[in-house]
Amino acid sequence: MPTLMRIALRNLAENRAKTAVMGGIICLGVAVMVLGFSFMDSAAAGMRRAFRESFTGDVIISGKAAGSVSLFGVQTNGGTEATPPIPEYGRVLAYARAQDEVRSFTSQVDGSGEATLPDKDTMGATALIYLFGIEPQSYRAMFDDLDFISGGYLEPGTEGVLLSSDQIEELKQELGTEVKVGDRVQIQNFGTSIRQVTVRGVFNLKRKNPAMSMVAFVDAQTMKALQGMTIGSAGQATVGKAESELLAEGRGEADLFGGGDLVQAAPVGGSRSRVRSIGAARLPVRLDAGAWNYLLLKLKNPGDATRLVARLNDWFAAQRIEAQAGDWRQAAGPFAMIPTVIRRVFMAAIFIVAVVAVIIIMNTLMANVIERSSEIGTMRALGARKSFVWRMFLTETITMSVVFGVLGIVIGSAIVIALNRVGIRSSEPFMQVLMGGSELRPTISIQALGAALAAVIVIGFAALLYPVAVALKVQPVKAIQAGHSE
Repeated sequence: MPTLMRIALRNLAENRAKTAVMGGIICLGVAVMVLGFSFMDSAAAGMRRAFRESFTGDVIISGKAAGSVSLFGVQTNGGTEATPPIPEYGRVLAYARAQDEVRSFTSQVDGSGEATLPDKDTMGATALIYLFGIEPQSYRAMFDDLDFISGGYLEPGTEGVLLSSDQIEELKQELGTEVKVGDRVQIQNFGTSIRQVTVRGVFNLKRKNPAMSMVAFVDAQTMKALQGMTIGSAGQATVGKAESELLAEGRGEADLFGGGDLVQAAPVGGSRSRVRSIGAARLPVRLDAGAWNYLLLKLKNPGDATRLVARLNDWFAAQRIEAQAGDWRQAAGPFAMIPTVIRRVFMAAIFIVAVVAVIIIMNTLMANVIERSSEIGTMRALGARKSFVWRMFLTETITMSVVFGVLGIVIGSAIVIALNRVGIRSSEPFMQVLMGGSELRPTISIQALGAALAAVIVIGFAALLYPVAVALKVQPVKAIQAGHSE
C-alpha cells in the first residue's frame, strides 16, 4: 500500500490541472451537502421541538378513523373530518398513565366554527375559528407556551376562550371591530350548536409557530357542547315566560333560529350546558365527561415513543378498543410532512448533481487514462498485473476524494458555524413553520458529514469504473510502441 500511495500522490501532483478540476467538483459538492443536510436536520429538530414541547407531546391517542388522524382532524381524500372520540376513555387513560415511560398527560377536544360578537354590531359578519378544547390545569402543566399580552389563563371550571394576537387581528379584519378581554364571543358549529364564551386572555406563543397561531383555546365543556358530546336527556326543561310569549305569538323554531340548535351559556359545571332548541317539550342533555378526541402524553425520554406507541396499539387490539396511538408527527399532521418533502426534493437534486459530477469526473479520468497509455503498457510489460493497475487508479481516486472531501467538509462546517452564530431569521409563515420558529441556528450534523464523505467516495468509485476498464484493455506492446513513437 505505501508503494501505491506514493505512485498515487505522484500522479495526482503531475496532473495538477485535472486533479484541480475533479477536486473542485468534489469539494463544492461536499460543502453543499454539509450545508443542506445540516440545515434540514436542524430545521427538523426545531420543528420537532416546537410541536412536541408546545402542542403535541410525544404520543397521541385518538379514536380510530379511516383517514390520517392529527390534532387538526382526520385527513381523507374528501377533505377534513371530525376525529372520533376515544372509546372506553377511562380504561385507555388508566392503562396509558400506568406506563413507566409517561411523565405527564392531558386530554383534548377539537373542532371549528364561525365566530361573531353578539354585543357588537358586526353587520352579520362571521370569522372562521379553530378551537382546542382543553382541561386548563393538566394542559398548562404539560404545554406552558402561552405568553399573555392581556388577561390570563383559563381557570378550572370557568368558561372562556383564549385568543392569539394573530387571531385578534384576523377577527378585526373579518368582523370590523376589535376584540378585547372581557368581550363575549358567539361561536356556531356550522349551524348545529351555538355557544357564547368570554374572552379571558390574549397571548403570543413563546415559540413562534404560524401553524398554531390561528388556534384558540376554549374550555373543554364549551367545546363538548359545540361538538354534541352528550350522554342523553336529563328530563324536561323549564320554559321561561319570555320564551312562552314568543311561542304564543305563533312563531316557530325555524322562524326564531333558522332551524338551528341553541346552546345557552350556562355555567360549565351545570348539568344543563346544552339545551336542544326552545319549545314546550325540549329536553336538556348532559355533557359526557369521558368524551375526548385526544389523549396526549409526554414521556420521560422522547426516544421511547416508538416502543410505547407499538405497545399501546397492541393493547388496543387485544382489548378490541377502537383506538390508535401515534407519535408527534401524526399529531402535527400535514405540518410534519414539510421537512420530509423538502428532504426528498433535496435528495433528488443531490442525485442529479451526483450524476453530472460522475460524468465530468469520468471524462477527466478518461483523458488521463489515454495520456498515460504508455505508462500503463510499460507497467504491464514489466509484469504488473491488471489488479495492480486497478488498485493504483483506485488509490488515486480515493485519495483525491478523501482530501478534497475533507476540504469540502471544513468549508461547509465553517459556513454552518457562521450561520449558527448570526442565526437565520424569517418573517415568512412557511419558513417559520419549517424552522420551528422565527429563527434557526443550524448545527453541524455528524451524520451529514459522514453521509457527504461516503457519497463522494461512491461517486469517485462510480466515475472510475469505465476509465479503468479502458485502461486494462491497453495492450502492453502497443502502448510501448505508442510511447516510443512520441
